[in-house]
Amino acid sequence: MLEPLFQAGTEGFIGQTTLFVEDLIGQILLLFVEIGHVLGAHFLINLELLLSTIFLTSMADFAAVNEVYKSYMSEPYPARSTIAVAALPMAAKVEIEMIASRSAV
Repeated sequence: MLEPLFQAGTEGFIGQTTLFVEDLIGQILLLFVEIGHVLGAHFLINLELLLSTIFLTSMADFAAVNEVYKSYMSEPYPARSTIAVAALPMAAKVEIEMIASRSAV
């Protein structure tokens, strides 16, 4: 039996603040740190990432975000969608939603 975890609207805040670094790469790196903290807090061992959705305020940033994304993922890669949006909360440049699962203990 799988236990799903839905991680919605993760943005790359600096620590426990609502502050961002200005550059896109800094935001995406902090975003993955935050995702790691959330998944770790749920003790997701034997984690299987099923789906991720990336929201970008500029599709011109896709290649840069994709390079960082690939460094955090391994095969088999999860299903992924990337969507251009007019704006994100707190003027973020990138946001990610994920669905993960693990076997029930």
